[in-house]
Amino acid sequence: MNVVDACVKYQVSHLIQASTSEFYGKQEEFPITEEATPRPMSPYAVAKLAVEEYIRYVDRTVGIPYTILRPYNTYNRSNVKKKYFLIERAITQALEEGCIHLYTPEPVRDLLDRDSHVDAYVRCLDNPNVV
Repeated sequence: MNVVDACVKYQVSHLIQASTSEFYGKQEEFPITEEATPRPMSPYAVAKLAVEEYIRYVDRTVGIPYTILRPYNTYNRSNVKKKYFLIERAITQALEEGCIHLYTPEPVRDLLDRDSHVDAYVRCLDNPNVV
């Protein structure tokens, strides 16, 4: 929220908020749309939701152009040997064990390549009217 306040103080022309897909939590309808009811399931997601609401409040009261992005899981090709995240773990298993072990096949995840993730932010910087 301090960043939002600083943007107002210094009259930033366009605020871009890096939120999270965790904002949505568990949903019953798929695909998830922006209109889905927020159901944050972690302190991190609750904090992101609070910042989004604060940005909307500030926009209503003093006016600040903003864009909020809620990216899904981002993977990085250069971190293939790190086993902390789904893509990296799957690639490491495939390379080292010849197969990929899934705990359960039910969860569905949207995955976003790092370069595509960065490109989305750059496009927002270049176009403050982006929706």
